[in-house]
Amino acid sequence: MALTTTIGFGCKLISICLHPTRLRHFTPFLPFHWSSLNTAQPQRTGHHYQSTYPNLSHRFGSHQSKPSTENPTMESIGVLMPAPMSSYLEQELEKRFNLLKLWTVPQKSQFLKDNSGSIRAFIGNAGNGPDAELIEKLPKLEIVACFSVGVDKVDLNKCREKGIRVTNSPDVLTDDVADLAIGLTLAVLRRLCESDRYVRSGQWKMGDYKLTTKVVSFLCFWT
Repeated sequence: MALTTTIGFGCKLISICLHPTRLRHFTPFLPFHWSSLNTAQPQRTGHHYQSTYPNLSHRFGSHQSKPSTENPTMESIGVLMPAPMSSYLEQELEKRFNLLKLWTVPQKSQFLKDNSGSIRAFIGNAGNGPDAELIEKLPKLEIVACFSVGVDKVDLNKCREKGIRVTNSPDVLTDDVADLAIGLTLAVLRRLCESDRYVRSGQWKMGDYKLTTKVVSFLCFWT
């Protein structure tokens, strides 16, 4: 296994990042296509997600943890992370690759120049992604794995030109965003936050609190 084939429910964001998903979303922009992803779907089993998607380690042809002497090629694969994201993600990547934490380096330009020959993967998110200038500095870059749904910071045209694979984590927050939207809508319509402050401040002792200002009229006719 690479990271794992079954990731705990609480780590599903990380599992999606390390198991690049649904590249068909980017087929209009990128010059590659994994046909197997058209039918593969993650299945929820209990409190775990089981994914049939290829992961980051599979991209580089290894199913083993980061070795010292048996498989030196894995240790030489550079994975660039521009900003801190998840401590768990960092730990797992460090076990298998040469994780390069760009935010810890004072001389970033020189650091990229010194390591450009080994960097083959970029870990991004909604706020961090490789632009055209950075991509040009990384001639060995093969994959950009976004730890988010959005890829706004990734120069997709340049990735398409260079044949660099771009992955994201679609649908992982869809249900949660929908729940939050409904919750916020109800809070506004029923003035839940205002009511909460009313009770906590002790104003409820002074009189009744109107639940709503909406007025409905009923017109009845008797014959």
